Amino acid sequence: MKNLPNKVTLTGMTVLFIVASQAFAGPPEIEVSFHNSVDIASFHACSWGEGRPAPNLQVEETIHAQVEAQLVSKGYELVTTPADCLVTTQAVRDRHFPVGMLVIDIHDRASGDLAWRSIATGLVKSEAKQLQKLANKTIKKMFKQFPEARTGER
Repeated sequence: MKNLPNKVTLTGMTVLFIVASQAFAGPPEIEVSFHNSVDIASFHACSWGEGRPAPNLQVEETIHAQVEAQLVSKGYELVTTPADCLVTTQAVRDRHFPVGMLVIDIHDRASGDLAWRSIATGLVKSEAKQLQKLANKTIKKMFKQFPEARTGER
């Protein structure tokens, strides 16, 4: 993909999201950006691309399941074959500070351009029981502004 860094990197006090068995200590800050050169609503099918998985398999599965649920609720189909868009996630926790970040990117498969990005940042703590509930709630908030797929086009 062009015009994009491959990974989100840690620099200084960069805040990062849920990893391993971490959960937010408080509500995360969420940023959403659209890239106007790409018409997201014209996409119909999405597939997973290679991101930066959370080290904990349960966390990664929770993230993927909620992202898929949000895309389907907006009218997009998840496929394993080549699709209109590519979805990637990056979940990381800072080694020195109790902060974390989850990045969800949607790329135009044809051009490789970034179409949409949402970033959740916040403090994390080690209470695994809260993890799934908080991850699901956070990802729902991240997708609030994501456009509905247009129907009837192809």
